[in-house]
Amino acid sequence: MGSGIAFDFVTAYPNRAKSLVSVGPWVFGHRSQNIDKLYEQMGAVAKVVEESGAVAAVNAFVDIVLDGSILDESADEFMRSVGAESSFWTFANPRQSVSLKPNAATQLSNLTIPILVITAEHDLPACREMGDFIVTNAPNSRQFVVQNTGHLMHIEKPNEFNRMLLAFLGGLE
Repeated sequence: MGSGIAFDFVTAYPNRAKSLVSVGPWVFGHRSQNIDKLYEQMGAVAKVVEESGAVAAVNAFVDIVLDGSILDESADEFMRSVGAESSFWTFANPRQSVSLKPNAATQLSNLTIPILVITAEHDLPACREMGDFIVTNAPNSRQFVVQNTGHLMHIEKPNEFNRMLLAFLGGLE
């Protein structure tokens, strides 16, 4: 949910960012069936953390949340390896989050900085929807969809991902 944190930051402190890149996009405050389903899946992972620990939780995260969104077996292995080192603290302590009021989703039209939204052809349905929501509501935003990949697009298609990111960042100078 790093993109959600980034949107909260630029909403709260609009003069402290030159631009924003949202990968696997998220903005807090927008709700839909796809988003509610993702929150349910995250809740299932939180339950696994509580009952069985972090290693079981990363497997649940990959199998439940990222199901169908990892196309490359090496990306799956990488995610499980890296996730096994995580404490899954945010899943085990969901009530620790603090929400921006009013939420960032209702304030997207106020953002004037350039925003790049990067999604994947086989990204999570909630992320694809969120990307469309952001570019529809944030005036200076554009979206790039990485083809033939899923949510871990930066791992599965790093050259294409980096090319798009560098083109965006290069255009800011």
